[in-house]
Amino acid sequence: ARGASAASWADTFRESHTERRGGSPPPLRPLSLSGQSYWLDVWLFVLFDLALLVFVYLLP
Repeated sequence: ARGASAASWADTFRESHTERRGGSPPPLRPLSLSGQSYWLDVWLFVLFDLALLVFVYLLP
């Protein structure tokens, strides 16, 4: 019974995988937007890190 359930699970997974691959591909986000968001995150992290460093350094 255990082997049969594993085989049916594998068949179901394979069918869903082939349907997903055969169908229309999922829409991709524009590469430029993700790049801008990456650099925005980097600069926000750097600015926040510097502000926190100055605040902690000047607090005592």
